[in-house]
Amino acid sequence: MASKDGGKGGRDKGPGKKGKHKEKAEDHAKGKAEGKTEAKAEAKAGKAGKAADRSAKDAAKQAAKGAGRAAKGAGRAAKGVAGAAVTAAAQVLPETGTLDPTVAVPGPVPTTDGPLPEVDHTLRPKGWTAAAVGREDAVTRLTVGPSLAAHFRTADHDVVRAWAVARGGVPRVTPAALGGGTNLRIEFDDSPRRALATGDWDEFFAAFDRRGGELIYQERGRDGRISRIHRVTRGTGGRQA
Repeated sequence: MASKDGGKGGRDKGPGKKGKHKEKAEDHAKGKAEGKTEAKAEAKAGKAGKAADRSAKDAAKQAAKGAGRAAKGAGRAAKGVAGAAVTAAAQVLPETGTLDPTVAVPGPVPTTDGPLPEVDHTLRPKGWTAAAVGREDAVTRLTVGPSLAAHFRTADHDVVRAWAVARGGVPRVTPAALGGGTNLRIEFDDSPRRALATGDWDEFFAAFDRRGGELIYQERGRDGRISRIHRVTRGTGGRQA
């Protein structure tokens, strides 16, 4: 007959509750450690990807900037060549230096007979009016470089009269409101004060000379069309009349 002790000793109860809890805890800890390792690896991979993206973007930006600078440099170089060509044309051929430096087309011959050409792209060092009346020596060019919209200055009566008459202008002389003296104006067809103009050039130039007057004027706009921009001054650097 088996003893109680022998019976108990013959049974295999397996791991106890404490053993099971320990195994679960170890498995849980192992899972956490593996999860952390995987998360760290993924984070590193993400950082590496972002760094690669930034590097690619930076490289693309630098390449675009380089291309932009190269294009601007080429544009400036082209403008410089064109500007030099126009300047050379205006100096060598003052009556044929057109806006297109590759084509030298003779422009209209300056004259006081008949109306002005509505559009003229010819570059002239002293302008149309001075050439038309043969008084280029009496005109100072105020604009540096080739430009259709150049400004000129003169005290020459022939140039002043020819410039105004070609544009339908007539002189007007009125007493100054302050300090005595006179005000000098050139009125055009669409001026509201046109009716007040006497049209007496002798009277105008008498007052013009007394005050050391000069006319600062423009022949053409940038588009080659007739310009009436002007002012009558009290000598070089004087105030507007």
